Amino acid sequence: RSQDYGKTWKNVFKVMVPEKNNVLSIATSGNNPHRLIIGTEGGIFLSDNAGERWQDISSSLKSKKVKCAALINGSMYACTDDGLYVSKTEPAGAWERIYVISRVEEASAGSEIADAADGGTAPEEVDIGRMVNCVTNKGGRLYIGVGKAILYSDDAGRSWAALSST
Repeated sequence: RSQDYGKTWKNVFKVMVPEKNNVLSIATSGNNPHRLIIGTEGGIFLSDNAGERWQDISSSLKSKKVKCAALINGSMYACTDDGLYVSKTEPAGAWERIYVISRVEEASAGSEIADAADGGTAPEEVDIGRMVNCVTNKGGRLYIGVGKAILYSDDAGRSWAALSST
């Protein structure tokens, strides 16, 4: 953290198992300037006091690499190698996967996730090039960067479609 526009820096993230928790992403809350969320190689952490103290909110994400974290409209999002997760409770309770990576997982879960990102890969194929790399929103629409595609959802992640390039 810097309080002098980057002239000096203070490390505000020190955890019990530092070799597992390299910081991969950081997000702030537009409503609360003291709220921070970080994604690490070993889960996700939350601070409500500008990084003075951290709470491990990983639960089911403890063994996941969280490459992207976001605070959007009161919900917390985590991008991992096997999908996009959301926690809608404060400070963070159960994590629900709302975007699935593997076509095998989609077929077995009966998911309605759009095929647009991969041109209709057969359900038995595993598409490892569709990891969720980023998440954001605008006007109630949720966007994710997946492989070489941008997908959007207008229903909080229950269904996804490809963003048209036209």
